[in-house]
Amino acid sequence: EMQDREDPTKWRCLYLWKSQRWETLPDLEQCNWYSCTFPRARFTNQLFVSGFSIDKVTGTTSRIHLLNGELVKRTLETRELVSKTILSSDEEICEVIRSEFELPAEVGSGLGKYIA
Repeated sequence: EMQDREDPTKWRCLYLWKSQRWETLPDLEQCNWYSCTFPRARFTNQLFVSGFSIDKVTGTTSRIHLLNGELVKRTLETRELVSKTILSSDEEICEVIRSEFELPAEVGSGLGKYIA
């Protein structure tokens, strides 16, 4: 799922699979398993979180993403860089995930391994 651009409190499906025929379900399950477990797959080697952030003071909406230890914010309309922060510890990554993305993250869960 991904966060809705207009309303950050809502989430929308990122991919839509048409599995109306029973033959397609095993293929979808196998592809999902492969992309989530293959040692060189992006999803097993990188920490990637993205969403939208609304500035409480100005009310402007920014696109925000965390890739490994780098947090980047860009304006929604022009994609102009607002800020870029390099995170240096497991604690910082967990704090950003909790505060910016409102997702649970625990220190000691191994997220620090993604810091370059």
